[in-house]
Amino acid sequence: MLKLFSRANDIFTEYRTAWLFAFSHGLEGIDANEKTVNGFWEQEYITGFDPGSAPEAALVRESSFPGGRVSKLIYSSPVTTPIRENNLVHGRLYTPPRLEPLSGRPALLIIPGWLTQGYQRYGEICRGFLEQGIDCLILAIPYHLERTPEGCFSGERFFAPDLYQIMEAMGQALADCRLAVSWLLANGASGAGILGFDLGGLIGGLLATLEPRLAFASLWAPIPWLERALRHSSYYRPVKDRMFGSGIHWQELSNCLETFDPTRRQPVVGPDRIQFVQGSHDRIVRPSWTQRWWEEWGKPDLRRVPHGHFSLLKDRRVIDSTIEFTKSVLINHTGLPTE
Repeated sequence: MLKLFSRANDIFTEYRTAWLFAFSHGLEGIDANEKTVNGFWEQEYITGFDPGSAPEAALVRESSFPGGRVSKLIYSSPVTTPIRENNLVHGRLYTPPRLEPLSGRPALLIIPGWLTQGYQRYGEICRGFLEQGIDCLILAIPYHLERTPEGCFSGERFFAPDLYQIMEAMGQALADCRLAVSWLLANGASGAGILGFDLGGLIGGLLATLEPRLAFASLWAPIPWLERALRHSSYYRPVKDRMFGSGIHWQELSNCLETFDPTRRQPVVGPDRIQFVQGSHDRIVRPSWTQRWWEEWGKPDLRRVPHGHFSLLKDRRVIDSTIEFTKSVLINHTGLPTE
């Protein structure tokens, strides 16, 4: 029954994605073949990042609920794009009840997946961590949620038919997340870890190759190879069709996306502080892909769960297993208390 539910959930989401793109306005790809994709990892905002520079951010209390309270976080992205809305980073900080934000406790940075339409999907994950005295910051990645351009739906512009913009969006996501880690640590967090799902799992994995300050990294159904996901998953078919319709050739696209292959890089976070969570019924990220990534990174903790791609987000048992992993890392490896 769970296997049937997981597959039905994934199929529904795939058709919903196709429907969104079918009724979108379309994007021109006139610059797709004119801009270079070389030198991504040598860009200044990656190689010249200052870990001591926390952004000036606005933190506004938004609402309370029985398990805690939520505040809105806003700061300027270090990467400026032509899309005005995308240049402000938005997030939601979840704090345990009756406590001030952070205040000497560990914090979890949650990086959502592609096409995330709201913060609610990750709210249950936050509740579980709040119960353990761990603050949670859900960060909107480029072109998602409040960063969505007018006339588009959340996430549509991340994979625009422009190879340069894809490179820019990935670089901006990494820069924004590193600044979020700086902000958490500068504003009272005793340590900071990450939890990334889907595209956020890939971003989180790449972040683990750049950011030694991370206490831990939990990667849920992460996309190891964007190129394979576009080629084999019907979830990404609307993106692929749009790109090829704009005149991009497969080899150009493949060369661009191979830049983000996490198996080409090694983490600066120890394998004993990295966790993979993979659904055995996943139709979007094949378990064999995650298996290879896991092996290339020294076989850290791997949790195989009887879920599809999206249904694992709703299972409290999956959340609890990551909470136990997090507590073990914080206590045994970093010496940080969890309460």
